Amino acid sequence: MLENETFCALFNGNIRPDVEMVNNQYGKDFKFYCDRTNRLEFMLKLVDKGKGALSKVHIFPGARELYHPCERGEKPATPLAMAEITAPTGNICDYWLACRRFKDSLQIEDSYFNPDEDKCFCKKCHKDRGDRGSYLRGNPKKRYALPVGWCRFGLRVPATFGDSELNVFSNWHRAYHGTKQETVKKILQGSSILLIPGDVAMGGYELPIRTGHLTPENQPDWLDTIQVFVSPSIVYAGHDLYATTKRFHDVTHSRKVYKARVAFQLCIRPSSYKVGPETVGAKKRKETIDPLFKNEELEWSTRERGGHALYGLLVKLEDS
Repeated sequence: MLENETFCALFNGNIRPDVEMVNNQYGKDFKFYCDRTNRLEFMLKLVDKGKGALSKVHIFPGARELYHPCERGEKPATPLAMAEITAPTGNICDYWLACRRFKDSLQIEDSYFNPDEDKCFCKKCHKDRGDRGSYLRGNPKKRYALPVGWCRFGLRVPATFGDSELNVFSNWHRAYHGTKQETVKKILQGSSILLIPGDVAMGGYELPIRTGHLTPENQPDWLDTIQVFVSPSIVYAGHDLYATTKRFHDVTHSRKVYKARVAFQLCIRPSSYKVGPETVGAKKRKETIDPLFKNEELEWSTRERGGHALYGLLVKLEDS
């Protein structure tokens, strides 16, 4: 195999690239580069058989235009490699797949993720599972809302939180933390611990106090902003002031343009935080932010480092 040499993958079955046929065959050309991993990725679609679909894939040297189905008595070309592919056993919801493409655009190493905990919470998937809107978790039990309208990509939890004495997933409460997209990788690289304003992350990035809704003029006397803030409500944690949106152009698939936002799903140690009211001005506007909670209980604040375990990266896409 030579650097920049052309090869092709020909698909025979119910899973195939979304391309025009050439010589009555579906396939994709690709280039070989020495510095790339030994893994090929193609955007494919299911045809006819849904989750029972199967395709055989043959890899040949040269462009796919060189190959055609054999005539009777003709000797077939010998492929360099062969494989069988089946439909994914996990989630194939279109919304979840779009959210995954956005997550991939963040260029975060796979080593941070735990695919076993991936789950789509779009309205259809949520309804199909028969899930409720909220659940009680922890000891003592505390209500948290499911992240309906979002997709979760499971995160690998640091070994500390696997300690049976802590029993994190049984004893701790559930909450969310909305953040900027460019901060996600910095948080994960910093041992998956949320930063307190003034902390310096790996690479020298210092987390500032978020500007916008709190200024020296309107900040309540009782509110200490040098803390970590989370919420049992994804509606509140996903507010524009916390989970700021950015444009995502899905160029590799639908070509749609979305507004994308991110948040973390986490466990937090009971008694480590204080419960406080919203600080986005809903009281003045006489608005209820989330019908599952009172406005007076939407902000949980803590100065305790290490008292929370991030276990999911949440993504939400909205039409731009």
